[in-house]
Amino acid sequence: MTRSFALLSRLLHWTMALLILAMLFIGVAMVSSLSDYHRLVAIHRPLGILLLVLVAVRLINRLLSPPPPLPADRWAQKDLGMLQGCWRLGRDTEGSIGLAGRSERCAIRAGRICFSANGGGERQATANCPATGTITCTAPITARFGNDSTLRTSQPAVRCNPSQANWTGTPNSLTCRRVSDTLAICRDGLNFEHEFRRD
Repeated sequence: MTRSFALLSRLLHWTMALLILAMLFIGVAMVSSLSDYHRLVAIHRPLGILLLVLVAVRLINRLLSPPPPLPADRWAQKDLGMLQGCWRLGRDTEGSIGLAGRSERCAIRAGRICFSANGGGERQATANCPATGTITCTAPITARFGNDSTLRTSQPAVRCNPSQANWTGTPNSLTCRRVSDTLAICRDGLNFEHEFRRD
């Protein structure tokens, strides 16, 4: 299980940091010592090109081996900042949706939760129904860690469009436990389990 950045990522980071510091000191020396200017430029220029190449390598490395979205150490530290961004909740499915006193069978897409760095955010649900069309429901959501190392969310109010649709169940809270660096399992108020992954 990956608990930190890969070795290549760390080597690139620290090598680039040292090169940037070297370029900074060489640049200051170039300005203050005109007699050594040409010799310092001969060092400064290739270091700048090397740094540019390392930036490209680092970007490619980041695309090929991104950091884990749910690292164990940040979960253990109860760091809500790791949640920042959007997450997929559950999977696409079918279900009945209440519509102004009647029920309609609809294709329900996996939910989405987008968090800010402080654990606040919005939960979104979308369904495609044969007669009604697309229904979208949103709810403000707040996340916090419990003493038992579970992540808990609460959503006080749900708004749907069209307004005659309603969120029929009572899943106004989720309790999530970390399974791996990429997955948590969340149980809602109806006791259903949902996969929780980076979107």
